[in-house]
Amino acid sequence: MLPAAADAAIVTVCLLEALTVLYWADSSQTAVTFAAVVGIAVRRRLPWISVLLALPSVVLGLMTITPLVALYSLAVLERRRWLLITAGSVWLIALVQPWWGFDVELSFSALRLATGVMFTAAPIALGLLVRTRADLSMKLRDLAAARQNERQLIYTEMLMEERARIAREMHDVVSHQVSLIAVQAGALQMRSRDDTATRAADTIRSLAVQTLEELRQMVTVLKGSLHRVDGVTTDDEQPLVPQPSVADIRELVETSHPGATVNVDVPSLPAVYERTLFRAVQEGLTNARKHAPGADVSVVLTTRAGRIIVIVENGRAVDEPMALPGSGHGLIGLRERAKLLGGEAHVDSGPAGFRLTMDLPAPPAASREV
Repeated sequence: MLPAAADAAIVTVCLLEALTVLYWADSSQTAVTFAAVVGIAVRRRLPWISVLLALPSVVLGLMTITPLVALYSLAVLERRRWLLITAGSVWLIALVQPWWGFDVELSFSALRLATGVMFTAAPIALGLLVRTRADLSMKLRDLAAARQNERQLIYTEMLMEERARIAREMHDVVSHQVSLIAVQAGALQMRSRDDTATRAADTIRSLAVQTLEELRQMVTVLKGSLHRVDGVTTDDEQPLVPQPSVADIRELVETSHPGATVNVDVPSLPAVYERTLFRAVQEGLTNARKHAPGADVSVVLTTRAGRIIVIVENGRAVDEPMALPGSGHGLIGLRERAKLLGGEAHVDSGPAGFRLTMDLPAPPAASREV
């Protein structure tokens, strides 16, 4: 918008200059002046045409502003130096060349030469300055973009190093301790004579084994290099075991909360949706087990008006809650998972209990991920 307004203002000024010639010029001189104005109107696309149309008015001494604008535009747009030097030389000759057949004093010729040099060098110098400034601004923008890409690359490398470090710690520390839990639970199961203790030990051992499998998957994911394919982040290495899905939710509830109410009524979904729903239920059950032991738990997965709704709800704690460590990362991770799918997750807690809700838009009809 701004360049168009500037062009309109310049053409208006040149037109006004041409109108002043009408008071004393003949028809041929009038035609020369208005031709120069037409050249100014097309100076951005055809700078050489603008200069050629303005040149007769320079030779005849009819106009001042219009020829300067034409030569300035040529200096801004023409990158071939030899052509610009040629145009400047012709322009200077047209300015200083006296009328043929007239004797001119030497002092007048010197003044005419100085004026011609000034009127030739000034628009060319100004045009070169503007073009150099524009080139410098473009290079600065390119440099800023290159630095941004470099910072992104450094960030990605740091992220991969951190992922590798976390993977090593999970493998060397967490996996080892969970393995010890599984071994001790197995030994307790074999030696205990109490049926209740035996069942509890069996549950602990099963959960420890399942945790080891999930840790192994997470280590594989963390070690895998990330790529962007059609805007989706994928891993080089495929999971070594099948990923959890909606079909595994009932077994998850029976394992962690026997007797909980389960209502699953959702269609077949892409794998990324099923993993997200499974993790939502898993996080809700974990919170219920930690903060409300003994409370009634209900799990509902349903579709409603093109939305997929997950609700994990528990009542007030019956037993004293255990002092287990918690970082809050689980709920943060659920919100991120929901956001990536265009939905949201939120929690409501109060004296009556805890309620985890995840609301996702139903995916478009597509083939199921494998």
